[in-house]
Amino acid sequence: MLVVGRVDRHLGLLARLRGELDVAIERLTTARRLDAAAGLPLWAAWAAHDEAAARLQRRATGHAEEAQELLAGAAGVALTHGFARLGDRVRAATSTL
Repeated sequence: MLVVGRVDRHLGLLARLRGELDVAIERLTTARRLDAAAGLPLWAAWAAHDEAAARLQRRATGHAEEAQELLAGAAGVALTHGFARLGDRVRAATSTL
C-alpha cells in the first residue's frame, strides 16, 4: 500500500496552481489537520509546508505569521523524524520570509 497523504492536499495544490488561493488554503488546512489526527506526521508536515506557501502567496493580514508558524512546525517534524527532503524544502521556504 502506498500512502501519499489526503486527497485534499493534492486538490489544494491544484487550486493554488489555478490561483484559487482561498480554496487552496481551505483544502490544505483540512489535509494538514486530518493527517495529523491520523498520526501521519510526514504528510501533515508537507500539507503545512504547502499551506504556508499558499498563505504567503495570498498575502492577507496575518498570513505571513501563520505561514511562519506552519513552517516552524514542519521543520520540527522534519528534524525529529529525519525527513531530509521536507527539511530542505522548509528551509528554502523559510529563507524567503
